[in-house]
Amino acid sequence: MKNSQIIPATKTVGFTLMELLVVVLIIGILAAVALPQYQASVLKSRYMQMITLAESIFKAQEVYRMANGQYAAAFDDLDIELPSNYNAPGYDGEGKVVSLATAGQKQGCYFRETRDGSAPADYINCYLKPSVGKMIGYRITFSTQERMCRSYSQDSLLDQTCRSVTGLSEPSYRLSGGEGVYIFPG
Repeated sequence: MKNSQIIPATKTVGFTLMELLVVVLIIGILAAVALPQYQASVLKSRYMQMITLAESIFKAQEVYRMANGQYAAAFDDLDIELPSNYNAPGYDGEGKVVSLATAGQKQGCYFRETRDGSAPADYINCYLKPSVGKMIGYRITFSTQERMCRSYSQDSLLDQTCRSVTGLSEPSYRLSGGEGVYIFPG
């Protein structure tokens, strides 16, 4: 009788289906937690850039007012360098640029005159549209220098951004459509 060789069982190299499912589940949970925080950070960053632009326009308006006795009604009258991506101008009846926006109108700024028409511009309003049907704005009223964050759509991410930049826990007031208006303190 011959000695038969005993061949040891070879261990299969790789992962079991269960191990792979656990890894995929963990990655899914991490993504579900991290994605909203990432979106909030990106929106806040873009909003802060918009605030910087609006403040630059406001400062240029103040210089114009000191030189001319009133605020400018058009961007053409201001001594300011605007971002190159704001390349979709809106014109008034005299051909002056009264609003600027990015291609696709994802963000922009415009002037509004006083309600009674006594002054050509009373505030600058800048807006950002992070996705379809959602819009957040930053407004500076020239006469009072009041600043506000407005979430034009009732959306938790937009409200969270306004709460974060103003330091307020609740909106100063809500409009009839549910939009939150957050007035910056002091």
